[in-house]
Amino acid sequence: MISDIPDGNDYVLVTPSAFHSLALRSDGTIVEWGDSYNGPTEDNFVAMASGNPLNFAIRTDGTVVQWNGTGKTPDGNDFTAVSYGGKHNIFLREDGTLLGWGYDSLNQVSDTPTDCCYIDVGSGNYQSIALKSDRTVACWGNDSFGLNRPPAYIQGRVTDVSAGGYHNTALLDDGTIACWGNSDWAPPGNDFVAVSDGGYSHMAMRADSSIVLWHGSEDVIRPETPVEGGYVSIAAGNYFWLAIKAPK
Repeated sequence: MISDIPDGNDYVLVTPSAFHSLALRSDGTIVEWGDSYNGPTEDNFVAMASGNPLNFAIRTDGTVVQWNGTGKTPDGNDFTAVSYGGKHNIFLREDGTLLGWGYDSLNQVSDTPTDCCYIDVGSGNYQSIALKSDRTVACWGNDSFGLNRPPAYIQGRVTDVSAGGYHNTALLDDGTIACWGNSDWAPPGNDFVAVSDGGYSHMAMRADSSIVLWHGSEDVIRPETPVEGGYVSIAAGNYFWLAIKAPK
């Protein structure tokens, strides 16, 4: 998963899972490595999400493709983004509405909001979080550790969201981070620009393009965090992290 990282300097998006990863190139092709295979060979993708073991990708025409599974996908040609949880997906449509898909043991699919104006979505093990255009968030599915109850003070101030195993994270408009669930500590500072949650950890990027990794409620800043800057995108998986570095 780490040693097999592909060569190249034209990647625009990465999505790690438990045992494999996907990377999207600027030409719209997808590269996969680790325990994943038989991926699409087309060159017209704009978004993707890697799961365990299923993968989903969205084409430029708004349709969806799936591999490493049954191949079954939702109908429609208006999808713009997708998130992958433990065994469920949340799709974002062009009109800002959401579609839940997959395993529904804790209402992570059936409780998907039916209103509109969502602009981003993230999924954890059995829960999801979505960001609306008014900078408020909606949370649903598993409510263990208060996952569906974001701090009231963040509403109207959120610019980025992510969901991990049993925790959620929001980036606020002042550059600070809020976390809740079974991992509610966040690093100090007001210069963060992006967040990403893995199964057991959090990842954030600062305005100087450096990265911070931390774990749980123990205030543990992980020692393997890269010390240099120059990163443009981050993504946390279950057991490892990925980041895209700006070409030199």
